[in-house]
Amino acid sequence: MTTVIDPRRGIGFHEGRRHNKQPSPVSKAGPVMEFKQILIPIDFSACSKRAIDAGIAMARQFGAEVHLLHIVEPAAAAPLALAGVLPQGEMVERLEENARELIRKLVDEYGKDVKVDGLVAAGSPPLEIARFAKRNNIDLIVTATHGRTGIGHVLMGSVAERLVRHAPCPVMVVPSKESSED
Repeated sequence: MTTVIDPRRGIGFHEGRRHNKQPSPVSKAGPVMEFKQILIPIDFSACSKRAIDAGIAMARQFGAEVHLLHIVEPAAAAPLALAGVLPQGEMVERLEENARELIRKLVDEYGKDVKVDGLVAAGSPPLEIARFAKRNNIDLIVTATHGRTGIGHVLMGSVAERLVRHAPCPVMVVPSKESSED
């Protein structure tokens, strides 16, 4: 079941303009969605910490399992490889190893009352996240956005934006602190 919410309708909207910046209640007909498998892609930033907090809260509410997933981009290791620090393959392995250690700490921190596991993969974040979600029958992806605008958005793109378009399940986007204060 796909639920489409028109952001121009509901409490706080008048003539297609939003007047209230608070979340608006939305009612929907049909069966209630159940989330048993929640995926939280992370990059270890403050923004992804907010996504983890939101995803863990959802998991508690629904009794769901949480999968933390970090994607190492091989392209991110290229500048260091070109500088002669380490060969690119070895650099990617070290990045993956460091990410696994950080994820273990997050699993220990958040896994006290919710079943949490952590994984690391290499590739393009939006593609690997969507692939993981499809392969593992994920019911909900909770991701953060860094709130980049202007040239930063053009240059960096938006993993969250591409994920919303290509994910095989609903995506809950947790805004960065900066973008939520607009």
